[in-house]
Amino acid sequence: MIYKTAVLGASVLCASLWVCGIAGARPHTSEPPCRISKEAAESVALEESLTSVVTKLGCPGALRSVEVLTEDLAFQTRVWMLDVMPYGELRGEFINGQLHGMTKAWLDLSVNY
Repeated sequence: MIYKTAVLGASVLCASLWVCGIAGARPHTSEPPCRISKEAAESVALEESLTSVVTKLGCPGALRSVEVLTEDLAFQTRVWMLDVMPYGELRGEFINGQLHGMTKAWLDLSVNY
């Protein structure tokens, strides 16, 4: 029993440090984060326009970066927080307003005895 408690405590501590590290490493923006469901995130597909993605998700997300390389080429990264505990995010990489890359990541804590 003591072993299980020690393992559980160590797991919670590691997960807490990992989440705090992610939160500290994320770029800060002035935009408030918006939360979306995992189901809404799953409905997004590559090659969709930014307008279509925003309509599907119900909020514009937080703008993380913009790179304008030429008059005809612009990169934009937007992030939406997933409505999961303790942490989840959908990151979209847009080129000229079209979604060309996305990452869905979340931390799921479960305890098995």
